[in-house]
Amino acid sequence: MSEKDKVETPRKSSKTKIVVAGLFLAILTIVLLLRAPIALIPLWIAAAIIIAIWLVYFRLAPANQFFTLVFEATGRFISRGGQVIKVIIQWVGYTQDDDGYIIPENTWCKDGRALTVIEVLDAKTGKLKIKKTEVKKRQEEVTREGSVVETKDIYYRESIEEVIEGAKKYKEPSHPLGGLRWIGWYPMNTIAFYDFAWTGVDQAGKVDPHPKESLGLFVLPDDNFYFPPRPLETRPPENLPVLIPMASTIRIANPRKAIFAAEKFLEITDQAIESVKRDFNAAHSYEELISERDIGDQILMMAEYRGITYELFTRYGIDLRKLRALDVVVAEAKDVKNDLQRATLRAFEATQTAKATLITATATSQRRAKETMGSIVQMMAETTGDDPKDIQAKIKKSPRLRSQLQKFIQELTVRQVSIAGKSFVDIRVEGAEGIEKSLLNFIAAYQRIPSKVGSEKEVDGEDKPGAEEDMGAEISEKPSGRRHTSRIKKGRQ
Repeated sequence: MSEKDKVETPRKSSKTKIVVAGLFLAILTIVLLLRAPIALIPLWIAAAIIIAIWLVYFRLAPANQFFTLVFEATGRFISRGGQVIKVIIQWVGYTQDDDGYIIPENTWCKDGRALTVIEVLDAKTGKLKIKKTEVKKRQEEVTREGSVVETKDIYYRESIEEVIEGAKKYKEPSHPLGGLRWIGWYPMNTIAFYDFAWTGVDQAGKVDPHPKESLGLFVLPDDNFYFPPRPLETRPPENLPVLIPMASTIRIANPRKAIFAAEKFLEITDQAIESVKRDFNAAHSYEELISERDIGDQILMMAEYRGITYELFTRYGIDLRKLRALDVVVAEAKDVKNDLQRATLRAFEATQTAKATLITATATSQRRAKETMGSIVQMMAETTGDDPKDIQAKIKKSPRLRSQLQKFIQELTVRQVSIAGKSFVDIRVEGAEGIEKSLLNFIAAYQRIPSKVGSEKEVDGEDKPGAEEDMGAEISEKPSGRRHTSRIKKGRQ
């Protein structure tokens, strides 16, 4: 929009020169026509037409004097003494209705909206049978573990049919000169300019801010605008302040209302749906928000159900067509001003830090457990002379051996997580306990396995009589109080 306005805001000092040059050329043309021979009159008329076209297109219209240029899919306001007296648009296939709403031509319309006609009952009175979409609401019970915990409002669209009267069709006026339009006698009639600042956003979510500019035109098709987020709390008792930046698709349905009656129609639209966004957030937890895929559509349906979009359209000429949530993020401390929200943020950050520590520690402990078991298998292979692959095969075949190994890995994981969470205390006593005992039990169980895989039959989940005592490692402790090396007694043969 700004690039188009650059050609229509010449310096004020050039306007006087344009008017003087135009009057001089007009007087000169009249004098030459009066004094020229009759044979040269057609030539002078042709020259006068060429000069007039050049003057209008390249001098008067760019300066918005007597004429103006309206680009495709845009419009302008004609003012007289500071009052907007007319709205002119250039958009092929569209025109204005009696109330100034932009509508498609040769289409049944009412109250600024195009209608989906099923049947024309009376063309003279505009009595039609139409189909339209309305937003409805139903309540669904949310159950957890077999019991109802809450009731949630579900919004959805439903097609209905109804009969209306007073619909009309409108035809686009003919414009043989395209976007060149007569605006009236200068300087009484001029093009009205207005100040406008906005922030655009593309489909990828990239924000493009535009500082305040003085514009002499408005855009008619749908355009995307960015609504800056404000911290809104999630469902109690979580009450976590989150930010949901949104992109809105808006069409100027009635230019006079949107730009002059509303003044700042983007702020009005943002404020109008703010209460809806607050209620939507209050009905969802943070986990639900980040997993929700159609946040924008849900908020828009809630706004339609409450009549907010209808008021924006009829009172301010704003057609809010779509809302799209760009992201869901937890607000930072600098974004909130409430002490309670800051406290909630601190608690949430502590919880997330603990979760991250647990995940990292678990992954690290599992990796170290694998490395430790690799070392143990290698050590046992060197001690017994067995091949490492045979040792692994014995472990896979024996349920009791797998159980001892799983217990050792679990205790190693718990120890690593505790160390990462700074909650591990190592107090050593006489004898082998905890993870050391699990490791010794595993080694003792392995020693009771025959040297050849498959030489002794074992049944998963079944124990032989006395097997539990034989396969388990017996840990002996000296009562002297000195630290000693645990020894493993052999089981009964």
